[in-house]
Amino acid sequence: MNANLKNITHKNIDGKISQRENVSIKDVEQFWNNQPLFVGESVYKEGTREFFEHHSQVYIDDCFAGSIDSRIFKIDKDLPMLDLGCGIGFWVVEFYKRGFHNIVGADLSENSLKIAKERLNLYSSTLAHNVFFKKENAENLSFSNEVFNHVNCQGVVHHTPNPKKAILEIHRVLKQDGTALISVYYKNSILKNWSLFRPIAQLLKPGLSGRNREHIYKKNSIDEIVRMYDGSQNPLGLAFSRKEFVELLEPFKIYDMWYDFFPARSLKFKIPRFLHKFLSRVIPFMIFAKVKK
Repeated sequence: MNANLKNITHKNIDGKISQRENVSIKDVEQFWNNQPLFVGESVYKEGTREFFEHHSQVYIDDCFAGSIDSRIFKIDKDLPMLDLGCGIGFWVVEFYKRGFHNIVGADLSENSLKIAKERLNLYSSTLAHNVFFKKENAENLSFSNEVFNHVNCQGVVHHTPNPKKAILEIHRVLKQDGTALISVYYKNSILKNWSLFRPIAQLLKPGLSGRNREHIYKKNSIDEIVRMYDGSQNPLGLAFSRKEFVELLEPFKIYDMWYDFFPARSLKFKIPRFLHKFLSRVIPFMIFAKVKK
């Protein structure tokens, strides 16, 4: 590792080292094992077809305002890819539906992997037999060097104690000229100026159901809001500015970057789709990057 990368690895990229310094990878693993993604949010029983359909609907409607950005799928379908931090299998199914059949799903949480397998069994027995799942720590992957042509890693590295190590591991397991799509929480204008926006939030009374997040927007600290977004017991959640994200990705060549995601489900009222899409572009809470080794 060169000196610059070493410095970035150890410096506090997000400016909030206090949130990370006492969190271990075991703490992260324990949380996601106890509360896999979407568990505790749905009215449907975990692992049922209704549960997975509800999760897909919420994910697409809320995170992508109704339609997933097509740039996510603009890669070679026939080459091996890794879905890193696959959670309960949303992206594995979405890629498979679009003709990607050479997929490895990896996650730190064994319970998440178990639910992901249940999802695939319900969706397609062929898919369930073709996808290989493996328990993996994003900061220390067990895969050999240069084995994947693409890595899909969405909303993952902002939950790990050392995001830079995860990025370097993605770089390591990618073949030369391989690509990755990486997304993290974005430190947008609302988060940067939360003291100004908080009174407005108190009037609108937004909140999130399940996982003890009903009063998330009453918090004074943006670090707490970002951390709690995935559950009140979540040990770690980070938001990055564009500059911080670019620094994090430094081993790679960035060839596309965009923003998306306005958490409309936080509101007490439903907003029109066109307004949701507009807000997702104007005040996005996620930043996406397509990178190349």
